[in-house]
Amino acid sequence: RARRAFESWSGPESGEGEAAQRRLTTHQAKNALISLLGYRASKVELHRLCGFDGATWEVFYRRVRERHSEVDCDEEARQAFKALDRSCNSFLSLSDVRASFREALPNVPSNVVEQVFFELDSDRDGRLNYNRFREMWLSSE
Repeated sequence: RARRAFESWSGPESGEGEAAQRRLTTHQAKNALISLLGYRASKVELHRLCGFDGATWEVFYRRVRERHSEVDCDEEARQAFKALDRSCNSFLSLSDVRASFREALPNVPSNVVEQVFFELDSDRDGRLNYNRFREMWLSSE
């Protein structure tokens, strides 16, 4: 699929020849990423991807693989957060985390669970929002 997206967006307007010799402009790369991943890259990311000469197939494919793994990690974090959010209120409370640990890891002492929770609860409001949870989840990989 990535090859088809690259080839369709680097079509005749970018020059004749094999796909390996073609390059995507920033506009073409943006459209290829949207069509392939449903993802709109920032201007900075597009500039890094294409530089001044355009993105080759190898560079484009490497970025698609990186982005795909990022999406997978985000989805894992989202699913884990939903599973822990027993109250379905878009944040994790200490009681949510305690209950989940009691079920999944009953041998972990409650004081350890509390210590981890309060380390993550940097603003000390007794809640972990998804963004803070996601940071922790992604940093543990």
